[in-house]
Amino acid sequence: MLFGGGVYCFDNREKQFLRIELGGSLEQNVRCFFEDGQKNLWIGTDRGIFVLDPDTRTVRKHYNRESHQLPENFIRAIEQDSRKRMWVGSFGQGLAVYTQDMQLIDSFDEYNGFCSNTINSILKDSHGDVWVATGEGLVLFEEADPLNYQVFKREEGLYNTYIRALTEDEKGNIWFSTNAGIGCYVRELKRVP
Repeated sequence: MLFGGGVYCFDNREKQFLRIELGGSLEQNVRCFFEDGQKNLWIGTDRGIFVLDPDTRTVRKHYNRESHQLPENFIRAIEQDSRKRMWVGSFGQGLAVYTQDMQLIDSFDEYNGFCSNTINSILKDSHGDVWVATGEGLVLFEEADPLNYQVFKREEGLYNTYIRALTEDEKGNIWFSTNAGIGCYVRELKRVP
Protein backbone atom coordinates (compact mmCIF):
# COMPACT_ATOMS: atom_id res chain seq x y z
CA MET A 1 0.00 0.00 0.00
CA LEU A 2 1.28 3.46 -0.92
CA PHE A 3 -0.43 6.72 -0.06
CA GLY A 4 -0.18 8.27 -3.53
CA GLY A 5 0.75 5.26 -5.63
CA GLY A 6 -2.32 3.09 -5.44
CA VAL A 7 -2.74 -0.57 -4.51
CA TYR A 8 -0.35 -3.43 -5.19
CA CYS A 9 -0.87 -7.16 -4.74
CA PHE A 10 1.93 -9.72 -4.45
CA ASP A 11 1.39 -12.67 -6.82
CA ASN A 12 2.93 -15.75 -5.17
CA ARG A 13 3.03 -17.76 -8.40
CA GLU A 14 4.73 -15.06 -10.45
CA LYS A 15 6.79 -13.76 -7.48
CA GLN A 16 6.05 -10.16 -8.36
CA PHE A 17 3.90 -7.21 -7.33
CA LEU A 18 0.89 -6.40 -9.51
CA ARG A 19 -0.65 -2.95 -9.59
CA ILE A 20 -4.43 -2.89 -9.09
CA GLU A 21 -6.66 -0.43 -10.93
CA LEU A 22 -9.41 1.18 -8.84
CA GLY A 23 -12.18 3.03 -10.63
CA GLY A 24 -10.23 3.51 -13.85
CA SER A 25 -7.09 4.81 -12.17
CA LEU A 26 -3.80 3.32 -11.04
CA GLU A 27 -3.04 6.42 -8.94
CA GLN A 28 -5.00 6.48 -5.69
CA ASN A 29 -4.37 8.01 -2.29
CA VAL A 30 -4.97 4.82 -0.26
CA ARG A 31 -5.31 5.16 3.54
CA CYS A 32 -6.84 1.92 4.85
CA PHE A 33 -7.87 -1.67 4.15
CA PHE A 34 -10.56 -3.86 5.71
CA GLU A 35 -11.32 -7.50 4.87
CA ASP A 36 -14.96 -8.53 5.33
CA GLY A 37 -16.38 -12.00 6.07
CA GLN A 38 -16.69 -12.78 2.34
CA LYS A 39 -12.94 -12.02 1.88
CA ASN A 40 -13.64 -8.79 -0.03
CA LEU A 41 -11.13 -5.98 0.51
CA TRP A 42 -12.63 -2.61 1.40
CA ILE A 43 -10.13 0.07 0.43
CA GLY A 44 -10.41 3.61 1.80
CA THR A 45 -9.09 6.27 -0.59
CA ASP A 46 -9.42 9.96 -1.35
CA ARG A 47 -12.16 8.97 -3.83
CA GLY A 48 -14.31 7.00 -1.38
CA ILE A 49 -14.40 3.25 -0.73
CA PHE A 50 -13.65 0.59 -3.32
CA VAL A 51 -14.69 -3.01 -2.59
CA LEU A 52 -12.27 -5.35 -4.33
CA ASP A 53 -12.56 -9.06 -5.10
CA PRO A 54 -9.01 -10.20 -4.28
CA ASP A 55 -9.23 -13.35 -6.42
CA THR A 56 -10.17 -11.57 -9.65
CA ARG A 57 -8.61 -8.24 -8.61
CA THR A 58 -11.71 -6.41 -9.82
CA VAL A 59 -13.76 -3.69 -8.15
CA ARG A 60 -17.17 -4.99 -7.05
CA LYS A 61 -18.49 -1.69 -5.70
CA HIS A 62 -17.50 1.93 -5.33
CA TYR A 63 -19.02 4.04 -2.57
CA ASN A 64 -18.56 7.81 -2.43
CA ARG A 65 -20.14 10.92 -0.96
CA GLU A 66 -22.38 11.46 -3.95
CA SER A 67 -23.81 7.93 -4.21
CA HIS A 68 -23.86 6.59 -0.63
CA GLN A 69 -23.85 9.46 1.86
CA LEU A 70 -20.22 9.01 2.94
CA PRO A 71 -19.22 11.89 5.24
CA GLU A 72 -16.67 12.81 2.53
CA ASN A 73 -14.61 10.96 -0.06
CA PHE A 74 -11.34 10.98 1.93
CA ILE A 75 -11.70 7.77 3.97
CA ARG A 76 -9.17 6.92 6.69
CA ALA A 77 -10.73 3.97 8.56
CA ILE A 78 -13.18 1.12 7.91
CA GLU A 79 -14.43 -1.55 10.35
CA GLN A 80 -17.39 -3.91 10.71
CA ASP A 81 -18.98 -4.58 14.09
CA SER A 82 -20.53 -7.77 15.48
CA ARG A 83 -23.94 -6.71 14.10
CA LYS A 84 -22.41 -6.48 10.57
CA ARG A 85 -22.69 -2.69 10.49
CA MET A 86 -19.97 -0.82 8.64
CA TRP A 87 -18.13 1.97 10.48
CA VAL A 88 -16.45 4.53 8.24
CA GLY A 89 -14.09 7.25 9.45
CA SER A 90 -13.17 10.25 7.35
CA PHE A 91 -10.31 12.74 7.24
CA GLY A 92 -12.34 15.79 8.27
CA GLN A 93 -16.08 15.08 8.34
CA GLY A 94 -16.44 12.61 11.19
CA LEU A 95 -17.71 9.07 11.55
CA ALA A 96 -20.66 7.29 9.91
CA VAL A 97 -22.34 3.94 10.62
CA TYR A 98 -24.03 1.97 7.83
CA THR A 99 -25.95 -1.23 7.32
CA GLN A 100 -24.03 -4.06 5.67
CA ASP A 101 -25.25 -2.83 2.27
CA MET A 102 -24.14 0.74 3.06
CA GLN A 103 -27.42 2.42 3.99
CA LEU A 104 -26.72 5.22 6.47
CA ILE A 105 -27.78 4.49 10.07
CA ASP A 106 -26.18 7.41 11.91
CA SER A 107 -23.37 9.92 11.66
CA PHE A 108 -21.16 11.54 14.30
CA ASP A 109 -19.39 14.85 13.78
CA GLU A 110 -18.63 18.08 15.60
CA TYR A 111 -21.82 19.64 14.24
CA ASN A 112 -23.93 17.16 16.24
CA GLY A 113 -21.72 17.15 19.37
CA PHE A 114 -19.10 14.49 18.57
CA CYS A 115 -15.61 15.24 19.87
CA SER A 116 -13.80 15.42 16.51
CA ASN A 117 -14.24 15.34 12.74
CA THR A 118 -10.81 13.69 12.31
CA ILE A 119 -11.04 9.89 12.45
CA ASN A 120 -7.67 8.12 12.32
CA SER A 121 -8.49 4.50 13.15
CA ILE A 122 -11.40 2.21 14.14
CA LEU A 123 -11.09 -1.08 16.06
CA LYS A 124 -13.69 -3.71 16.93
CA ASP A 125 -12.40 -5.48 20.03
CA SER A 126 -12.91 -9.04 21.27
CA HIS A 127 -15.88 -7.90 23.42
CA GLY A 128 -17.71 -6.46 20.40
CA ASP A 129 -17.03 -2.85 21.43
CA VAL A 130 -15.96 -0.35 18.78
CA TRP A 131 -13.08 2.04 19.53
CA VAL A 132 -12.45 5.16 17.48
CA ALA A 133 -9.16 7.08 17.37
CA THR A 134 -9.89 10.76 16.77
CA GLY A 135 -8.06 14.05 16.68
CA GLU A 136 -9.62 14.98 20.04
CA GLY A 137 -9.73 11.79 22.11
CA LEU A 138 -10.39 8.08 22.30
CA VAL A 139 -14.03 7.07 21.81
CA LEU A 140 -15.74 3.88 23.03
CA PHE A 141 -19.01 2.62 21.53
CA GLU A 142 -20.06 -0.31 23.72
CA GLU A 143 -21.58 -3.34 22.02
CA ALA A 144 -24.52 -3.34 24.45
CA ASP A 145 -25.51 0.24 23.50
CA PRO A 146 -23.83 0.72 20.14
CA LEU A 147 -24.87 4.23 19.15
CA ASN A 148 -24.09 5.86 22.50
CA TYR A 149 -20.48 6.54 23.30
CA GLN A 150 -17.94 7.60 25.90
CA VAL A 151 -15.06 9.96 25.10
CA PHE A 152 -11.72 9.72 26.88
CA LYS A 153 -9.79 13.00 27.01
CA ARG A 154 -7.30 14.58 29.40
CA GLU A 155 -9.88 14.59 32.20
CA GLU A 156 -10.15 10.79 31.83
CA GLY A 157 -6.39 10.25 32.00
CA LEU A 158 -5.08 10.87 28.47
CA TYR A 159 -1.82 12.78 28.27
CA ASN A 160 -2.43 13.67 24.61
CA THR A 161 -5.79 13.52 22.82
CA TYR A 162 -4.62 13.11 19.20
CA ILE A 163 -5.07 9.34 18.89
CA ARG A 164 -3.46 7.79 15.81
CA ALA A 165 -3.70 3.98 16.02
CA LEU A 166 -5.38 1.25 18.11
CA THR A 167 -4.76 -2.39 18.99
CA GLU A 168 -5.95 -4.90 21.59
CA ASP A 169 -3.78 -7.22 23.68
CA GLU A 170 -4.64 -10.75 24.88
CA LYS A 171 -6.15 -9.39 28.13
CA GLY A 172 -8.59 -7.16 26.26
CA ASN A 173 -6.71 -3.94 27.04
CA ILE A 174 -6.82 -1.29 24.32
CA TRP A 175 -3.46 0.25 23.40
CA PHE A 176 -3.34 3.52 21.50
CA SER A 177 -0.66 5.76 20.05
CA THR A 178 -0.79 9.54 20.32
CA ASN A 179 1.32 12.49 19.22
CA ALA A 180 3.08 12.21 22.59
CA GLY A 181 3.54 8.45 23.06
CA ILE A 182 1.56 5.33 23.89
CA GLY A 183 -1.35 4.85 26.29
CA CYS A 184 -3.58 2.01 27.43
CA TYR A 185 -7.21 1.56 28.44
CA VAL A 186 -7.12 -1.19 31.07
CA ARG A 187 -10.21 -3.38 30.66
CA GLU A 188 -10.17 -4.65 34.25
CA LEU A 189 -10.10 -1.08 35.63
CA LYS A 190 -12.43 0.30 32.92
CA ARG A 191 -10.23 3.37 32.56
CA VAL A 192 -6.96 4.85 31.38
CA PRO A 193 -4.65 4.76 34.42
